[in-house]
Amino acid sequence: ICGLLVLAEVGAMVKAMHKQRDGYSMAASNVAHITGHSCNLTDAVLVETDRRAGALRAVSGTLLADIPLRRGFEINQIPSASTDRSDRQRGEIQGDRAPTSEGDNPVDTPPPGLGGSTIPVWNSFSADGPGIGDMRTNWYILPDAARDGRAPVVISVAGTLSATTPLVAEFGRRTERGFEVIDQIPIGGRATAPGPGWRDHRLGLAGRPAAGADTVRLIATDADVTEDGWLLFSAPRVPVLSSMTDLVARTPPVFLDWPVGFVHPCVRPFEIRNGIAEIPLYRLRGNELLANYGNTWSSQEAGGPFGWLQILATEREVPTYLKENWDTDWGKLMVIRPRVADTEAPALQTGTEVRSGWWSPGPLRSGGQAAEISQLGR
Repeated sequence: ICGLLVLAEVGAMVKAMHKQRDGYSMAASNVAHITGHSCNLTDAVLVETDRRAGALRAVSGTLLADIPLRRGFEINQIPSASTDRSDRQRGEIQGDRAPTSEGDNPVDTPPPGLGGSTIPVWNSFSADGPGIGDMRTNWYILPDAARDGRAPVVISVAGTLSATTPLVAEFGRRTERGFEVIDQIPIGGRATAPGPGWRDHRLGLAGRPAAGADTVRLIATDADVTEDGWLLFSAPRVPVLSSMTDLVARTPPVFLDWPVGFVHPCVRPFEIRNGIAEIPLYRLRGNELLANYGNTWSSQEAGGPFGWLQILATEREVPTYLKENWDTDWGKLMVIRPRVADTEAPALQTGTEVRSGWWSPGPLRSGGQAAEISQLGR
């Protein structure tokens, strides 16, 4: 019976390796690691270091159906809590309700690279009226990376996506007369973060009619007259991706949350020498299921690195993608930047002394109270 169970487990592992042969599987990575040719999950994660590098070039059409339309949508204007009307406090609701700026994902702080002429954003928010409208963007040229499945088409969204505020990506093919629509993909479902804050929707075109398209555009509608029924979205982009192994493996110091280090064997954890901690350049966080473990283990209350890291530095998430599984939550890559740059390293004086096991340097002050360092010192 035990032998049959082992064979069944091996069979399941081989089946998973074959199914995920173009992407990531832990089984395949472990087999490759035995031969010394794998950094496990680090190899399977791709990084978008600059959103603007993935901006698409707009092309114009001559037919009426191909001409951009913008009615009720403003370009490159981000709603904020300060735009909310004072009338709302008196119960005279006349327009949309602006989101608060609280939390880790505020609407009024778009991700770096969004906005302006390179990757414009549009929104139907209105503080003075119902905030309804229709929107049709330019056609944008799709690069080969999107058509052959090496990168997804990404649309950044904030606000509400619903039956009354739909957003659709139309994929077309250029013809002598104009553009022929060959596929439509509604924007929705799994995203990189919950609403109404900013989140990315990633469209993989492999296996769809859209893989045969050479252009894409977005169609948006806001027919929602409720105070939370507004939509904010960006022009589509196709990210320029590079391997996370090339970025973070081996040399840069990295802060690894518990227990993500098991699947990133090539990453070098930051060092602590002579009581001085090295400031990490990056942080690797676990997925949603593991995030709480990392935060608890690293917390100030537990004596973890957060006690000093949150004081000395800030964190910013970098968009990452799991190969062939663009919207799978593998974890997060955070860039760590010291709050004060160009600081000088401390001058250390080291030495060696032999002490008795009963020796104590004295009491340790903690919270205003003296506490013995060791029971042996009493």
